[in-house]
Amino acid sequence: MSTVLFKTIRTPRSQVNKATALIKHDLLLDDVNKRKQNRNTTDSILNTYKFRGELLETVEQRKSALQEIEKVIFSKKSDLAPEFDFTKYSKTKAKIKRWSQAENIDDDERVLFKKILSVIDDKDSHFDTLFTIESLKALGKIKRYNDKRRAIETIGQLHNERKSLSIDESSKLNTGIESVILKVPAHNEQKLSGAQLESLLIQFYQENYPDYPILLSVVHRDEGTEHAHLTIHAQNQKTLKYDFVQNQYESVKDSIQVDTELPERYSDIENTKVLTAVGEAIQNKFYRFINENQNIVKFEKKQYIDAEAKAAEREIIKRDTSKRMADREFNTANYYALIKNKLEQEALMAKEHTEELEQHQVMAEAALDVKLRKLKGVEQDLSKSQESVTGNAKTIEQQEKRLNNIQASIQNAKNALRELMVNATNYAHSVKEETLRNIKANFKTLQKLPGTFAQEGHHQAREMQPTDQQKQDIDNAYAERFKP
Repeated sequence: MSTVLFKTIRTPRSQVNKATALIKHDLLLDDVNKRKQNRNTTDSILNTYKFRGELLETVEQRKSALQEIEKVIFSKKSDLAPEFDFTKYSKTKAKIKRWSQAENIDDDERVLFKKILSVIDDKDSHFDTLFTIESLKALGKIKRYNDKRRAIETIGQLHNERKSLSIDESSKLNTGIESVILKVPAHNEQKLSGAQLESLLIQFYQENYPDYPILLSVVHRDEGTEHAHLTIHAQNQKTLKYDFVQNQYESVKDSIQVDTELPERYSDIENTKVLTAVGEAIQNKFYRFINENQNIVKFEKKQYIDAEAKAAEREIIKRDTSKRMADREFNTANYYALIKNKLEQEALMAKEHTEELEQHQVMAEAALDVKLRKLKGVEQDLSKSQESVTGNAKTIEQQEKRLNNIQASIQNAKNALRELMVNATNYAHSVKEETLRNIKANFKTLQKLPGTFAQEGHHQAREMQPTDQQKQDIDNAYAERFKP
């Protein structure tokens, strides 16, 4: 099965620093020291950058593109009401929403908080702060009363201020850009180039969301696996509203299967399971698109063992994305060694290698047993020869000495072969320099013995290795057997 990473990050217009950090990463304008840690900087010249479809060939052009995006999306005074504290408004509203969903409050208190949310969701309504606080008092003993009273005062003030400033759908509360990454994770064989991924991404957004322009189109080739980034302007070019998220929700709404009625507006969704279902519907939409629009490779969504495994992976992704890199899940500081999908694949390969090595070990033991039986036959022949030795005392003494030497050689061969097989097995499981030195010593010992023990031991040790590099290491060790 081949999987593809289609990942989006939505940035509200109020979060200028986060948006700028994402764009700087895409345009290779981020901190130089961090860049050296996360990229193969010698390959950075292979990257391509386009702003509104035009190729950016210099650093100055990339900087100008960043400034233009900041100007277009994040610096419009007419509809942003810069004096309004959007951060405090969002945090206070989120706090009230959590209280309305808490399990350890009375039903009357829950109803009150839901009424507060209903009022502030109506941008034309007036919030009566004093009446609401009195309603809270009337409920009797309230846990964290002072905290809840202050929250009501704050949300009331900000809601009425928001109403007076006529902040509409183009406010900072709405998504300003959607950052997208598309890549084939490293555990798959790379069958689509960065340019092909970029073309597919552009086609997907132009066909499905034509009213939302693509500002940036980037292909990174300096972070291990080639991948594409897009930056989508979330403002509808026909209505001038920042309603991309709502439009995207409506485009998949009919395909969402949940046990509850879906609200008209995406912002009204409170159930986390419904939010998850929306995200999965968008993923399914893209998987259908990429399979229908190229025939190089068939992609399938990753299947999880259970919900807990899926939740664990998403938590890892969440922590990585908090580091302000759109594809931090594929951290190149360790050349993508921390990619979860890659680790899972490596674990599966390790299991397969272990099973293969166990088979090789069984075969090696069988071959060793054959070799030992041959040696036993030699011992028996020598014993018969010893019995037939006649002659004078000097000749007998010479024959006995010769037989003793041969028997010692046979014993040495046994020991050396056994030790070589053990070391070869260990090296197949774990590549260590000390083990390789032991293997070299085994070959030198076998080379000093009569017969073809060294040659046959080399063949068995080489066959036990799971990778071409390890096989080459065994060949090199065998070649050094004549060195002092």
